[in-house]
Amino acid sequence: MDAFQAAISHNIEDTRSRVVRITGTKQVQIEFTNPLDPQKIDTQLGGGQGFLLSSDGYVLTNKHVVPDNKGIYTVEFTDSTKATVESLWLDPFLDLAILKIKTP
Repeated sequence: MDAFQAAISHNIEDTRSRVVRITGTKQVQIEFTNPLDPQKIDTQLGGGQGFLLSSDGYVLTNKHVVPDNKGIYTVEFTDSTKATVESLWLDPFLDLAILKIKTP
């Protein structure tokens, strides 16, 4: 492998490690049979991929991946670790969103 191929291979691996999986949930209230005793269930929201922009936790994704401001969204890294994120900027016209990983 020459130096050019090695550089491309390294960049591909670096890029692959920056791709994250995004999933979301939201509690919704439902009334099955008794409206006086509503129950809450978790429902899945959106979901898709994002790209880790920086080491301080900014993630770029599409707005349709995080469709509900009141949802709870999680990113999963290639090593299977997970972190909760918050929405910082959502643009439905450009279909872009910037998220930030919450620090404990």
